[in-house]
Amino acid sequence: MLHLMEITNQLEIDKSDLEKQLAKVDSIKKAFHQRKALQETKLNTQREINEIREQIAGRINETWWAPATGWLKSKSQEIETATNRG
Repeated sequence: MLHLMEITNQLEIDKSDLEKQLAKVDSIKKAFHQRKALQETKLNTQREINEIREQIAGRINETWWAPATGWLKSKSQEIETATNRG
């Protein structure tokens, strides 16, 4: 009978050890999934940044002249004034 008690106690110890190991595995598994989700978020963010950069570059190419608008209006008025005098 004593032998059965020892076996039962050892089985309980083994069971407890296995449960601890499983908890560690679950923790590692959870960390893996979190890491994977963060990597996907990073990739999506990088794609968005690249798209925004492309949009900015496109707008710069289309509106490079915008800073000169005031100067162009001024020159246009000068030309119109000179044309009206002549």
